[in-house]
Amino acid sequence: METPKANKKVNPATKVKHDQKAHFMKLVLENKDVLLGKLTGDLTHEKQRDKWAEIRDIAIANGYTKLSGKSANYVRYTTFSQFKTRTVQKYDKLKQTGAGGNKLNEAENLLLEIVGRDSAQINGLDVEELGVPTLNEDFQSTSAPTQRSTQERATSIPGERTPLKRPNKEKLDNLIKAAKLEIMKEQVIGQRLDNRKKELEIFEIEARIGARQTVLLDELRSRIENGHTIITSIHMFASGIDSPMDETR
Repeated sequence: METPKANKKVNPATKVKHDQKAHFMKLVLENKDVLLGKLTGDLTHEKQRDKWAEIRDIAIANGYTKLSGKSANYVRYTTFSQFKTRTVQKYDKLKQTGAGGNKLNEAENLLLEIVGRDSAQINGLDVEELGVPTLNEDFQSTSAPTQRSTQERATSIPGERTPLKRPNKEKLDNLIKAAKLEIMKEQVIGQRLDNRKKELEIFEIEARIGARQTVLLDELRSRIENGHTIITSIHMFASGIDSPMDETR
């Protein structure tokens, strides 16, 4: 008779890390509409980056120092994206064994709430990001299946659910094109900002030149007026000398 296994004790340090990650996932869940929402006139890339930076700072203050020194884009497209991919894969494997989400920790369960347990990402119909598709995140979450998962599909029992359905090469190409378009848009915006900056610098230089020209013109005008005064004085002086000579004659 087998001896029942004792409950596995969780290392205190590991528990702290799990709690910190769970706190981070709660922040993402509470701000999901902004962090992962589709871009609109009011919701821009800048607002999303600012919100990711905000929850990063809150998580760091709570002890999640893994995010220290990381950019907002890194937190979204690397930290969150990789955790999402691993959790979805783990959940899919557990569903094959019938365990479902019973063996997921708090952070992983929160992740499933963020993407939606019944969403296309979980059920294998699609893996598109909740917001605008990005090359880094979608490529990680749609990478080629492992040898193990391929073998599982080949030996699966008829009627048994197969692992997550992954997009074909055409879909990956479309995601790459979308990512390239986003990069091009950012480059165009950056070029426009540079051009505007140069225009302002030119305006400033022209303003300085115009002010200097005004000063020079005022000085020249003053000198001309002074010259006229001197000439008038000379004429008056000369006229005063000529008058007595005429009377003597």
